[in-house]
Amino acid sequence: VLWLDCDREGENICFEVMENTVAQMRPAPGRGEQQVYRAKFSAISKPEIVAAMSSLVVPNRNEALAVDARQELDLKMGVAFTRFQTHYFQGKYGNLDSRVISYGPCQVASSALNIGPHHAMQLAERLYTQGYLSYPRTESSAYPPNFDFRSILHAQARHPHW
Repeated sequence: VLWLDCDREGENICFEVMENTVAQMRPAPGRGEQQVYRAKFSAISKPEIVAAMSSLVVPNRNEALAVDARQELDLKMGVAFTRFQTHYFQGKYGNLDSRVISYGPCQVASSALNIGPHHAMQLAERLYTQGYLSYPRTESSAYPPNFDFRSILHAQARHPHW
């Protein structure tokens, strides 16, 4: 059973894990072929874990392939737009270091929050190392309808760090 974030990125990681491990796994007794399931959850809380374990699913290859396609598009668009910006801005502003003016979707998000990309990654890394995120980047933009904000926020409100 693979316990990964409940989004397409988690689905993609699921297939990366399977590609690197299934061939080395022993078949389940009486089944012949190893069966891999995925637990889907949005929070590390007892109700979420119990619900996820009671409703395991088969990994969804189409969702994983959608992430591969998005990553490929992000890379190609980022390279093309970076090249365009760099050529466009070279020599236009006296003190602008325009050797390479990079573009990427994550940079747009960090500028919308009025923080630099370096600071955004520091914050994401801190949340990751403290166990609040399973990885610093996700494409999730909405919480599931059953997400228990109150209990999560209540637990955080008592945390000595805040």
